[in-house]
Amino acid sequence: MIVSDVEMIQNEGRSKDPELTWYPNRFALIYPSLGLYVNQDTIEDNTFIDIEYCNREKEETTLKAQQEFNKFTANLKRNGIQVEVFEQEFDTPDSICTDWFMTIRNELFPKGVLVLGAMKTEQRRKERSQKIINMLSHYYNDVIDLVGFENENKALELRGSLVCDWMNAKIYCSLSQRSDKDVFEYLIEELNKITEKVITGITF
Repeated sequence: MIVSDVEMIQNEGRSKDPELTWYPNRFALIYPSLGLYVNQDTIEDNTFIDIEYCNREKEETTLKAQQEFNKFTANLKRNGIQVEVFEQEFDTPDSICTDWFMTIRNELFPKGVLVLGAMKTEQRRKERSQKIINMLSHYYNDVIDLVGFENENKALELRGSLVCDWMNAKIYCSLSQRSDKDVFEYLIEELNKITEKVITGITF
């Protein structure tokens, strides 16, 4: 189930565009109802994994994630941030970390862009949800699909790979196994087809 105003979208079409700002005022989050635990497929080259969690049981790490999720969403709402919560569909380690999609709506892209990322490992590719894609496509005018690069074993894991400075029309990408230069350059090209102001991609 997706926690959102589904009936309004289905009955009235695309919802009214929100006020444009340079800063996010609405977040899409996935509640860890099925599990959050260490991904053994990525542990060798993922420095973000805290070593203390490697030997903990799935039930323990999932409960901790649920508690932190509830605090986080409550804090966002207290500060006037809208929260769109999706149910976790797949029992995969990282499925609440939505690096497989990214949304953009600001002065450069007033009609909105949905970007579908290319994931490095087969397990993370399983996180891709058609339900979420269908829902988000109602909100965003353009879709940039990078999934095909997975057939070439190339990845760009979006929010895990990019730092976006929309105010200055720049996107930074630290190249790695999860951030392929070819995929990044393709993303920049596709974005520049949509916006009048040139987006500059910077790799390091």
